[in-house]
Amino acid sequence: MAFVNAMSPCYGCKRIFSYNPTRVPSLTIDGVKEPFCQNCINRANPVRIANGLPPIIPVTGAYEPCDESELDFSCGELLEPPILIPSPREQLRRAIVKYANAEVALAMSEKANILKADAQWREVNRLLELLVRE
Repeated sequence: MAFVNAMSPCYGCKRIFSYNPTRVPSLTIDGVKEPFCQNCINRANPVRIANGLPPIIPVTGAYEPCDESELDFSCGELLEPPILIPSPREQLRRAIVKYANAEVALAMSEKANILKADAQWREVNRLLELLVRE
């Protein structure tokens, strides 16, 4: 009897975390199952509730090792790990964050109106939340 613990970056915050690959909360984006850590789920739930969506409640054991019997090894061979190419949505998210960082840095370095920088961040966060909900 063996146990399996998957490790990869969280799709939301990009921090490495371990999880049960069959139970972790995730989104399938361009055919790839993208996992979310508990911290990102905790941050997303108040926004989901405010938008009239049900909260995400992780299945028991989502962040614990799983028994090997839960996994499907029916292919009978080990596969090479996939080469992770960012999806178009991820590329867009990265571009939005890069743009926002540049705009906020410029606004702050010129001692411009801090409210303008804050409004830009709110707009970026709104766009990112729209991407996550799709």
